Amino acid sequence: MLAATPTAVRTHTRPDGSVQRVFLPSDQWLVCIRDAHKGYIDWEEYLHNQETMRSNAASFFGGAEHRPSPRKGAALLQSRIICGLCGQRMRVNYNYTDRNEVKWYYLCQENIVRRGTRTCQNMRGDVLDAAVGGFVVAAINRENLALSLMVREQLRSDFEEADRQRINHIEGLRYQVDLARCRYMEVDPSNRLVSATLEAEWEARLKAHGEAVRERERYKKAQHSLPHAELDQRILALTSDFGTVWEAARTTNEDRKRLLGLLIEDITLTRRGYQVNVGLRLRGGRTSR
Repeated sequence: MLAATPTAVRTHTRPDGSVQRVFLPSDQWLVCIRDAHKGYIDWEEYLHNQETMRSNAASFFGGAEHRPSPRKGAALLQSRIICGLCGQRMRVNYNYTDRNEVKWYYLCQENIVRRGTRTCQNMRGDVLDAAVGGFVVAAINRENLALSLMVREQLRSDFEEADRQRINHIEGLRYQVDLARCRYMEVDPSNRLVSATLEAEWEARLKAHGEAVRERERYKKAQHSLPHAELDQRILALTSDFGTVWEAARTTNEDRKRLLGLLIEDITLTRRGYQVNVGLRLRGGRTSR
């Protein structure tokens, strides 16, 4: 894990003489030495956690350019629902029955939190999830070429992000190789025990670096081995049979939420008695009810 260092903090002196400390994002750090200390998590997991937190924060405040990360839980619409009465994000409340069955409800607590009054509205989650899921299955069909191409671009974007992480990992390993080599070159040759230990460490670093380079080459080869025309055809075949994929036992709720995010930006719910009006804002700005 990384601790706040002088390279990660910028200070400003206010007119009253007090000092303000601003933590800089990692791309603005002057120095970043990875694995200088053993942490609880590795660098790749740290970057993934940072990206998840940024995405979740942006989705909470309504950032349209960010996509909320899929979360665990039975609620399909979690993190995408907006109250049609007050315009705030709605939450999910889980209840467990005596038979250990889970039930969930979507509710808006803005009035309770801000004004101490009653809940804006609440409604059953399973009914709404089924209705929105049916809309998604009906919307994704063979004629929806734009969505298919968007799926393809998302796959390519995911690969590029993974490749950038592998490159960063290789650079970190290369730094460790250079450091081990310097240690070995600086040791007194007459001290055979220390020399042998440092040589073994150097060889181990070289081996790890070589394996990381070969792994990246394998992934790049697999990515470019499939012609684009054949890849597009496979994606079109997937969209034509999307209902089977959506209902498959192996498709988890996190998978469904990720698929839902490719089509829907957010969902506005407005309850009128026993009837709930569902407003969908689709990717690209289109709306549907």
